[in-house]
Amino acid sequence: MTSPTQHKKQDWCPNCQIGQRRVRPVTLVAKVQGQLFQLPDVSLYSCDICGYEEITAEAGELIDYLSSIDGSVSSESTSGNEITQISPRSTFRRKDASAK
Repeated sequence: MTSPTQHKKQDWCPNCQIGQRRVRPVTLVAKVQGQLFQLPDVSLYSCDICGYEEITAEAGELIDYLSSIDGSVSSESTSGNEITQISPRSTFRRKDASAK
């Protein structure tokens, strides 16, 4: 049994500071020089209040790498029927690898 002093660590939003971040897996899809690349099961952290989103540092580095190959990289993030455009100037932020 969990004592009253033991509780699950809250993962507060770094943007609004009041919402909680929820994690869900998404698939990043990028078209680079005519080739389609997929990165499945990328953790997308979304705030339940303000909608702020961020991805892991590793996924951000991969997007940077793909962008450096072809400056006009076309990327999408999908989860079920949801599709969100990701570009080098995306609203997604990298989750600090040291923060859990």
